[in-house]
Amino acid sequence: MNGPLNTVIVSLISIGLLVPKILAESEPDWQAKYEAVVAAQRSTIIVPTLGRVIRLERRIGGSVYGTLVSLTATSVTIRSASTDTTYIPAQLTPESALTILVEDAARAKAMAAVKKEKAEYDKRVAVQQQDQQRAYRLHMQEQLREVERAKALEAEKLQQEIQKRAEQKQLADVGKNTMSQPGMSSRPSIPSTKAYKSRIESDSDDVLILDNGGVVQITAGYIGYIGFRKHAVLFGTQGRWKLWIEGKKTFKCDLLKEPTVRPLPAELSSISNVAGDGEILKMIDGAIYEVNSLDVINTRLWLGMTDALILDGSEVINLDEGELVGVTKLK
Repeated sequence: MNGPLNTVIVSLISIGLLVPKILAESEPDWQAKYEAVVAAQRSTIIVPTLGRVIRLERRIGGSVYGTLVSLTATSVTIRSASTDTTYIPAQLTPESALTILVEDAARAKAMAAVKKEKAEYDKRVAVQQQDQQRAYRLHMQEQLREVERAKALEAEKLQQEIQKRAEQKQLADVGKNTMSQPGMSSRPSIPSTKAYKSRIESDSDDVLILDNGGVVQITAGYIGYIGFRKHAVLFGTQGRWKLWIEGKKTFKCDLLKEPTVRPLPAELSSISNVAGDGEILKMIDGAIYEVNSLDVINTRLWLGMTDALILDGSEVINLDEGELVGVTKLK
């Protein structure tokens, strides 16, 4: 979308003409739902009784038969030919381990159930998004008659801005002369990162409207279809802005209108190592974070030495993979 029309759209947003009304289904708390399903599954799983003859499939191949003599949350012991042998889950095939280890079985079934429910939720909101997009296009067409008036208004504002910049330049020239005097310092302050969490209200070509009042224009990369009210994080340092979009990655952008909310504490860093099968993130500055259990399915595939954005000490975005996870800081 060209620059002048972008300006017109922002003006219309400012006077409340292009703000679509979105009635969306609220997203469930997937973490709480997952824990509730785990608790329910524990009571439905039938555990083999001691003294029963069972068959286990080993991960390295082959089966073992024997009498069950001990069963804990982390191991199983069977007796075969008067010899007791203890196995841990890592030595068994996943299918075999889930038949005897209640906690692992409950969590596996809960994960499958919650993922299925989330897929159905995403499908529903995708339909809502299509309906909303059609309504929004009609809304845009109805507002075209306001464009000419908005352009005239913007031309007037542009003239005022030119005058304002001329006055600012005069003040800046005076400031430079003052700072050049002996005893005065012009050392700049250390740049900091600003971040805003939001959802994407609507998009028109490369202009995105956020529900926190912000408006951005993507300047690099192809976005494609975004989806319905996807999560987004706008962050930047010294006027250089980027936008992370749920299900995609990070895009460079221009800030057309700053959000109306206060920014979150944020820090740009790098992930030096991913440990514990995705449960632990070690940062390049020595900080250590524990990943929320429902997000480990994503972090177990992450690699070290990737750029990251830390939000308020409780969330980490992998800027290379394009994924956001909840964390707890350990160190």
